[in-house]
Amino acid sequence: MAIQIAHKAGAHVITTAQSKQRDTLLQLGADQVIDHTHERFEDEVQSVDAVLDLVGGETLARSYSVVKRGGVIVTFNQPPDFKECEKHGIQGFFVQTKVTTEGLDDFANRVNGRKRRAADCAHHFSLESRNDLEKATLGSAIGKVVFMLAAS
Repeated sequence: MAIQIAHKAGAHVITTAQSKQRDTLLQLGADQVIDHTHERFEDEVQSVDAVLDLVGGETLARSYSVVKRGGVIVTFNQPPDFKECEKHGIQGFFVQTKVTTEGLDDFANRVNGRKRRAADCAHHFSLESRNDLEKATLGSAIGKVVFMLAAS
């Protein structure tokens, strides 16, 4: 969803993924896809306005250097290193979410109302067959993976 929203807002969108996901991400609005299995994003881009980090760890640590002075880094898995932010002259934000049924319903209504392709960003697997489990765990899905468990 972040790619679609940023693209719609007119941003030049650069993302990292596996090369097999490239075409789908370009269709969603990415302008450039860096294959993180073969390339280091910091060798490919520099001086970006903002980084949205969904990974954390080493990926976050490598992200500070690509944000231009005055830029922003937003993290979801761990708070940013504010000393690194200060060193690079950037702002850092940590986003935590409190998930509620009402919030998810509101989000779904907003997505559906704006015709975002949420189906492209989530993959549902019933786990009724070994094939479903293999597809879900071998990295063939882009975005979130949702497991549907049937009641017995």
